[in-house]
Amino acid sequence: MNDLVKVFADLGADDGAKSSNNYLRLPNTINVKEKIGVNKVKILELNDYVYTLKDIAILYKNGYADYLNNAEKQIKAKERKEQNKKKTPKKLKTTLSLDRVADLIKLIDLRNGIVETRNDFLRLCIFFNKFKAYELNSHFQNPEDLKAIDAMIKYYDRQKAKNDSALNKKMYWTNQQIIKTLNITAEEQKQLKTIISAEESKLRDKLRKRKNREIPKVALKVKKDLSNLYVNKFKNSLKNR
Repeated sequence: MNDLVKVFADLGADDGAKSSNNYLRLPNTINVKEKIGVNKVKILELNDYVYTLKDIAILYKNGYADYLNNAEKQIKAKERKEQNKKKTPKKLKTTLSLDRVADLIKLIDLRNGIVETRNDFLRLCIFFNKFKAYELNSHFQNPEDLKAIDAMIKYYDRQKAKNDSALNKKMYWTNQQIIKTLNITAEEQKQLKTIISAEESKLRDKLRKRKNREIPKVALKVKKDLSNLYVNKFKNSLKNR
């Protein structure tokens, strides 16, 4: 309200009217002012016109329209941000990050703890879940010095604190980048859960669909076998009578 009063001060805005009840005076109520005395609130004109703050600002050309436009943009940006948060629940993000770290550890174990560069694994682990970096490090045949890991985590935290969208995008890792950086083979991907190529993902999806199609067939066969079993039992019982 303070900003609104200041903007329209040259039009006679009341700098004492800063609460909602000042703007929502009802007809036939009393408005008391020291300078003008006691006044009864009256309806001077009644129509269907509805004016927004933006309409008033544009009409008087006092610069408040720009302020409102910026405010609208900020509100929309905030709404988009909230919608994006809703799309991917925090719990799901955390689970996915842990699964990716588990894949990194699995990959190290598949290679018997011998990797070309420990830093790549550690950087990725810190990106997904920095608290798992020490656990991942223990799977190397020759673990990295703990002070070096501390330094890597501090560097990551400093970069993240900058909140630079371009930098965040640069720090983001896709599956394709991870596979290329760590030279993950197709055979190794078969042992992993989330760090897989598009081809491996399609193959798994195909197998999943095939399995789903087979389940009803198996269920039908079991049902048929059970029916035959009970029919045969019934026939045998009749013969034995």
